[in-house]
Amino acid sequence: MSNKILFVDDEPNILATFRATLHRRFEVAIALGAAEGLAAFSESGPLAVVVSDLKMPGMDGISFLTRIKNIAPSTVCILLTGFADVETAIGVLNQGLLFRLLTKPISTVNLSLALDAGLEQFNLLFMRKQAEEKLAIFYEQLEKLVDERTRDLMIANERLTLEIAVRQQAEVELLKAKHAAEAGSRAKSEFLCNMSHEIRTPLTGVLGMLQLLHMSRLETEQENNVLLAIASAKRLSQFLSDILDISRIDAGKLHLQKVPFSLSNLKKTIIDFFAVAASQKNLGLEFFIDPRIPKILIGDLTRLTQILFNLVGNAIKYTENGSARIEVYPLQSTDTQERVLFIVSDTGIGIQDDILQDIFEPFVQAKNLPSPRFQGAGLGLAIVKRLVTLLGGNLAIDSTQGAGATIYLALCFQLPPGEGQAAAPANEHRPQVSACGRILFAKHDEMSRNVGKRMLEEAGYTVSTAKDGLEALRLFAENEFDLILLDIQMPVMDGYKTAKAMRCSALRDKANLPIIAITADAVSFDTEKFQAAGLDYSILMPLDTAALKEVIDDLTAKSSKRGKR
Repeated sequence: MSNKILFVDDEPNILATFRATLHRRFEVAIALGAAEGLAAFSESGPLAVVVSDLKMPGMDGISFLTRIKNIAPSTVCILLTGFADVETAIGVLNQGLLFRLLTKPISTVNLSLALDAGLEQFNLLFMRKQAEEKLAIFYEQLEKLVDERTRDLMIANERLTLEIAVRQQAEVELLKAKHAAEAGSRAKSEFLCNMSHEIRTPLTGVLGMLQLLHMSRLETEQENNVLLAIASAKRLSQFLSDILDISRIDAGKLHLQKVPFSLSNLKKTIIDFFAVAASQKNLGLEFFIDPRIPKILIGDLTRLTQILFNLVGNAIKYTENGSARIEVYPLQSTDTQERVLFIVSDTGIGIQDDILQDIFEPFVQAKNLPSPRFQGAGLGLAIVKRLVTLLGGNLAIDSTQGAGATIYLALCFQLPPGEGQAAAPANEHRPQVSACGRILFAKHDEMSRNVGKRMLEEAGYTVSTAKDGLEALRLFAENEFDLILLDIQMPVMDGYKTAKAMRCSALRDKANLPIIAITADAVSFDTEKFQAAGLDYSILMPLDTAALKEVIDDLTAKSSKRGKR
């Protein structure tokens, strides 16, 4: 390694300045003119860098550096010149003679940077040369060892043959294990699908009967008991949904959708949903949206809502005094995309430092919770983490135990090409809903079908039922309806095929009726089939009267707005 530098100039003052400035960092030699520079170079042996002025008496800088290169090709050459000579010097630089060309006046910083780069290149070449020399020696030694190694290689070859046979056997076993794992994964998916359907179907009946019971005349104590039972059934349903969501994400079966939506509407949804829970605990609930954020974004509204519901739900759950706050700010904007920062903060119990790194793993909860009411399954944040990753976002958490927690969420959304297209519906057809409420309800399970019919009738709708897709198509053709509810899993003809047949119906006045899909299988629900069949909305069993009515009313409102345009 070398840091020897030779400066050649015809001005003694410049040479003295260079030496005084750079002698602390480099081993500096100076020469007054080209002749003295050649002598100094010969006496000092090969130098790492030679810096020369262009215009010097007797021999100019280019000729001098050419001589240096002929003597020691690895030496790095730097030429100093004025602006008037730049064109000539650039020609030499392009020929490969020069490493750098510096124009006067030269700052100490620029000169130091050039010297550092030159030393680095020289030393790299020097080390490469050393490595090549060592490699040549190694090759000589290797040739001497070839004969001695031949016998060893023959023995090694025999061993290798045996190892290959063992490895091939291991690969066979590994392939068997892979097939067994894939079969296990398929069995797991099938099990989850079956369990989803088998659990949700009776749960629909239980929840439906409880809701019907709640609509009847009850004494105060009876009403409280029924409300507790309904809350428990909903909690069980939510727990089942969380487990299935985790399974769907891990299995890569959760498909994302891109639809236009408004953050203002999302704000209203969250405030309306959590207002009661916050009020019961005397907590403040705030939602701030920076006005710089576009009114319409394009992304997976369902998953964004699910993420915020989990975060806001946790904020309220783990806060006894104070407030929960949601803030939304723009991070980065382009013509086609908007990166948005969501901040969900609370003044609750916070999270211990020792579990912060694991808090987004399934079934992980804070330890030593002050009250049993804080207990849960520990799946909410795990789902949030997986959904954020699936959406290509980033997640961070900042918490102090006893002083609350703040979760930062950054997601990227697309922007609509024009304001006129921003509010376009997701499906090509335009569902038209009448306020009369004549509903065709197709469900293969008799108990769920009867319970659902009674729930809808109690809510004020007129309901006709079908046990499979063919019967639904017959009733669809023979009667007038305002809305269709289709079970996805039906015998004879499933919900996808039934919906597609209705969309392609010769009865064009009915082809645009809104169709809501009902499914108990959250694992294998196929978003592409959903869209291809022309379905407008999906509801996961067990059915909830209020949620179902909200969806129907929402479709009615959208239809009314389209009718006024």
